[in-house]
This record gives sequence, structure tokens and C-alpha cells, in this order.
Amino acid sequence: MKQVVLFLICSLLASPSFAKSFLDSVDDILEHLKNGETKELATYFATTVNLTLLNDEGVYSKVQSENILKEFFNRNQPKEIFQIQKFDNNPNYRFIVLTLKTDNRNFKVSVKLVANDASFKITELSIE
Repeated sequence: MKQVVLFLICSLLASPSFAKSFLDSVDDILEHLKNGETKELATYFATTVNLTLLNDEGVYSKVQSENILKEFFNRNQPKEIFQIQKFDNNPNYRFIVLTLKTDNRNFKVSVKLVANDASFKITELSIE
């Protein structure tokens, strides 16, 4: 019985739709960051998000995280985004490192995504 359950779980994780959902998530997240679209970005947030913004760090709800990022993007209008590195060798965990170019300066952005049902949710977001 355990082997059947393990096989079904592995099949789900290896399925093209699961892989596609991750790729779609990453592409959407990059696009929303590039455009400063906090409301759309918040749809990818987990229930709580460990948010680091420059020197401030905390664990916030989806709504709080959205508002904090909205204020950040109001002060720092995004221009371009460059993906530096993506770690995707674990089926339940993804980590992306980006450079966000704004009007004021460039920021290093890191995003941690964790598998949740058939999608990935942002559990950590850091902008430094």
C-alpha cells in the first residue's frame, strides 16, 4: 500500500501539469515584480510571508505583505528584472534570485516558493 501511495505522489510531482504550474508561477511572479503589481503578486503568497525589505524583517499576513510591497514599489518604480539563479532540484521547494532595477537603484531579490497542493506559494521574499 505504501508503494502505491508513493508511486501516486511521485507521479503527481513529475507530471507535466505540476511542472507547468511551477514554470507559470515563476513567469507570473517575475512579471508582477517587474511591473510592481502587488495585488497580483499577493495571489502567490502563502498565508504568512517572511518578508525582508532592506533592513526590516518580519512575518506578515498576505494583506500586510501586499501593503508593504505596494509602499516599496511606490517609492521604487521597477524598470527591469533579471533572473540570476533558480534552484529547482527539489520538487517541493524552489528558490529564485533576481536583480530588480528601479528608478533609484538596483536591488537583490530572493524568493522562496513551497509546494502547496498543485501550485507553489511564496513563503519568503527578500528585497535588499
